[in-house]
Amino acid sequence: MPVGSTLRSRGLGTLIGLVAVIGGAGAVGTGAQASAPTASAAATADASRSNVAAAVASDASPTADARPSVVPSGVPVLVGAARSGSVLSFVPPTWRPDAVRLSYQWLRDGVPIEEATGTRRRVTPADIGHHLSVRITGIGKGLAAASQDTAAVGPILGAKLSPQTPQVSGVAQVGQALTGAVRPWGPGAVRLSWQWYRDDVPIDGATATSYLLAPDDLDHAITVRVRGTSPGFEATSRSSRPTDAVAAGVLSPTPVPAYSGIAAVGRTLTALPRRWGPGTVTLHYQWFRVGAGGEVRIDGATTARYTLVAADAGARLKVQVSGSKPGFATVRTFSALTATVRPGGLSATAVSIHGQPIVGSRLAADPGTWLPQGVRITYRWFRSGAPIRTAVGSEYLLTRADVGSRITVRISGHLDGYRDLAVVSAPTATVLTRAR
Repeated sequence: MPVGSTLRSRGLGTLIGLVAVIGGAGAVGTGAQASAPTASAAATADASRSNVAAAVASDASPTADARPSVVPSGVPVLVGAARSGSVLSFVPPTWRPDAVRLSYQWLRDGVPIEEATGTRRRVTPADIGHHLSVRITGIGKGLAAASQDTAAVGPILGAKLSPQTPQVSGVAQVGQALTGAVRPWGPGAVRLSWQWYRDDVPIDGATATSYLLAPDDLDHAITVRVRGTSPGFEATSRSSRPTDAVAAGVLSPTPVPAYSGIAAVGRTLTALPRRWGPGTVTLHYQWFRVGAGGEVRIDGATTARYTLVAADAGARLKVQVSGSKPGFATVRTFSALTATVRPGGLSATAVSIHGQPIVGSRLAADPGTWLPQGVRITYRWFRSGAPIRTAVGSEYLLTRADVGSRITVRISGHLDGYRDLAVVSAPTATVLTRAR
């Protein structure tokens, strides 16, 4: 038996005996040997002293529990879904010896859970986001206790909702409304939130159960996604089937335009488009001339007002109104034709004659003001109502033939597309041969 074991078994008395034995080691043998120990005997004595010293030192130091220990078996595995509401369990292990008593403690992130000491545990909402494990401890009479932890499961998820897929109704056309509907979710009360998507991209602000299709949706597919939440449950989403590509909207109303004004050269016609919709619609105008040569688009006639020109005389006009709006198909409508355009009428102020009615004097005609701009003027002088041959300028030199007569001038205006207009001046005083 080793010295250390001997010391622990027999106690201090044995140690004293060993010291005595070592002290008398030199007395073994003949008398000569006793009085003078050999080198071999001295070495033996030194070794024995060293063993005793080591034994004493070993007995004086703290030692590990020398009791036999509980022997664990393999670590159990937690079985079940790591989800709130589900049950986690494990098969109780068999530790040696058979008399070992096992206890269990469930841990949340390594911290004991109060009153969770069985082989089964229903996961609670408080566990969501955490890791769960079990610490198994074995104790037995006269045995050193032992513990082991199972592998942790987690993070724990919320319980599963029973989601339903939303449905979308409505016409996939700009300006039309789509409506989402979904059967109730469960279990219990589930809060539902809505989000509309354009080609899988969320649409800002579109979080109601209905959505009015906008110009940006043109040619895109639309879906709605419903997200359900409930305390202790994992948030879940479900999306509807995508719509067909959104078609252009249809403007309505798109009335036939009217017009106001007189169909005569120089007069102005005004298009009356009436009310278009929905909402604000941008309107554009184009005037057309319809005559013997067919229908002609009038260059530059692109506003609601159009002043008739000489080229319009004898023809009929109509206006085209085009309505446009982002995301909507453009619509073009025509007014009815006007009456045949008549020639316009010229206007002029009074005509007068300046100069002395004396033979040898020169008379000058003042034509006044003519409208519209561009009127061509011609003159014709008369002697007592009879035309004076070759007197066709703006001035006339009085001759002896005019003595005793009164002179007038007729001024005529000419402009393409307009009726000619003639204005006659007031007559002069009687022409004299000399001044009186």
